Amino acid sequence: MDQDSYSSELLTSYRLANGVLHNPRSDRRTTKGVFHLAEGGLPIPDDKKAVPREVFAGLLARALTPPSAVLELPITSAKRAKLPASSPC
Repeated sequence: MDQDSYSSELLTSYRLANGVLHNPRSDRRTTKGVFHLAEGGLPIPDDKKAVPREVFAGLLARALTPPSAVLELPITSAKRAKLPASSPC
């Protein structure tokens, strides 16, 4: 509201005439990388990593429990809100 940019350790955003430009520190919009799939279901393609269900459950639990810095939302450039941390499923 009072500035045209927002910056955090993970993201820098700029207000533009036609919207907002977000520049994440690490752009993760690619499908290139390592995918982990739990064993015991459908066949797992060769380009994926098969892991035991317990390992997959641990990976999922960590993914669903982000660090508190990720839970910060910019309301304005000076005012922030924190999402409540939730426990994994």
